[in-house]
Amino acid sequence: KVQLAQAGKPVPNFDKVPRDYSLLLWYGIEPSVAADPTGWATRIPAMTLPIVREFTARRILDVPFDQLQDRMNAVVHVLSATNDDLVRTDILTGMREALAPVAKPKIPAQWTETFEALSRSQNETVTGLADELGVKFGDPRAISLLTATMNDAKLNPARRQLAIARLAPGKLPDFPANMRKLLADPAVRGTAIKALANYSDAEIPAAILKLYASFTPEEKADAVITLAGRKDGARALLAAIEKKDIPKRDVTAFAARQIRTLNDRALSAKLEAVWGTVKPASATRVARTAKLKALLTAEYMKSANLTAGKAIFTKTCATCHKLYGEGNDVGPDLTGSQRANLDYVLENVLDPNAIVPYDLKMTAFYLADGRVITGLLKKETPQAITVRTVNDTVILSPKDIDSRKGTNLSLMPEGLLDPMKDDEIRDLIAYLAKK
Repeated sequence: KVQLAQAGKPVPNFDKVPRDYSLLLWYGIEPSVAADPTGWATRIPAMTLPIVREFTARRILDVPFDQLQDRMNAVVHVLSATNDDLVRTDILTGMREALAPVAKPKIPAQWTETFEALSRSQNETVTGLADELGVKFGDPRAISLLTATMNDAKLNPARRQLAIARLAPGKLPDFPANMRKLLADPAVRGTAIKALANYSDAEIPAAILKLYASFTPEEKADAVITLAGRKDGARALLAAIEKKDIPKRDVTAFAARQIRTLNDRALSAKLEAVWGTVKPASATRVARTAKLKALLTAEYMKSANLTAGKAIFTKTCATCHKLYGEGNDVGPDLTGSQRANLDYVLENVLDPNAIVPYDLKMTAFYLADGRVITGLLKKETPQAITVRTVNDTVILSPKDIDSRKGTNLSLMPEGLLDPMKDDEIRDLIAYLAKK
């Protein structure tokens, strides 16, 4: 930029350089960054391209644990010396990505004073990233500030929910007790329910089930997934269904499959006794298709309630699929699909495992703390594994995984329509077909 200005030539806006060009530059310098990490750390503030700043910080820290401390010290030293929030954002983002799979990194030199300076920034991205890394380092100041935020009922719920989400990965000893209390707070309990899935705590199932009746439909769906991820939670859930404290229809086919994935014979038997079984779709699809086509006549579809159909879609489909911009992007976007073709819809809903693309095949991860996570493998490196579940994205360290099992199954379960009444199926199919 300086050379162009001195030559009297136009200076381009480097912030608008196409991503591909930025990546080309990064790939060119990456070997040099790996060879001289400390030297390149000092150059980060002078770099013009945001993605190169971020990737440089990330590459410097992408090393075995025994080399990590000195490199973190070097990066934090550079971070402490700049007041530019754009540079801070890129360095902090690179640090967060590099340290995501590291279980307990030691707190870097100069971090305490650097965190205080970052916390005074007016840029919420900077303060948020500083909070996340503070929790990662076990920084008492960061943990204290976030804990105070999540417990302050006077604050904006979004801020409190964000504080919970940032504290959740920290594996803090008192966190489950805090979350159990917050289950009674409608402003944050949805986030608390998801956060509790990360923890093995004997009191969690009872705390969730005690308040279950007061949850929203979305919160109930997340609560079932949280409980189904561990044996003690699944036992408590099935016992509640047996006592009719929870309707068995609240347990989706996906949650039922999650319980079977726990590989506990007694639990599987209990599931079959109180919830039922899903027969292989390949054996029942022809008969089931004929029955539904006979039901879903043009005349019957005229009485469909699209509002009710949208509610069913939100509960059963939107956790994985988007339609007109609403929902999640775990599976394919349904907006441009053949939604109005009843044969197409029934074929995919009734037998989702008939044809499963490689990137949509489910993997089960058995963790050392007893949790089982089933989802789509989105990214894997020697340091971290990213898994997309029906309601969350989880980053796992290979050290936390006891075993894993790939399947030929779609994340979308068989038997999705089985718990539904005829009018509910009608409403859902009508909503899917709407233009």
